[in-house]
Amino acid sequence: MDKFIALLFLSRDQAHKFHLLSKSYAEHEALEDFYIELVELVDAMAETYQGKHGVLKDIPRMSNESKPTALETFKSHTKWVEDNRYKLCDKNDAMLQSMVDPILALYYRAIYKLENLK
Repeated sequence: MDKFIALLFLSRDQAHKFHLLSKSYAEHEALEDFYIELVELVDAMAETYQGKHGVLKDIPRMSNESKPTALETFKSHTKWVEDNRYKLCDKNDAMLQSMVDPILALYYRAIYKLENLK
């Protein structure tokens, strides 16, 4: 779970960076929506996990993967989440697994906006 939280923090930071550097209003707004919404989803998931399993020992700092765009960053991070979601918590832990879905939905909404709204 600690790497998952760290990846989401990295996504948030990258989205904020790309948001500030964007020259497109649609991209600027899509990224702002993403990083604002992500904070609440991550906080809820981390607190729920810790309430059930105890406080995390650490949240590692992940380094930037050097993706040149927010879209590439989000696609990469989405793939990681999908590939690892059942390693984060037990497949049968419906409560925590259900909290991953809104996070993935947020990524996919952002990907849609970045690909299609100019």
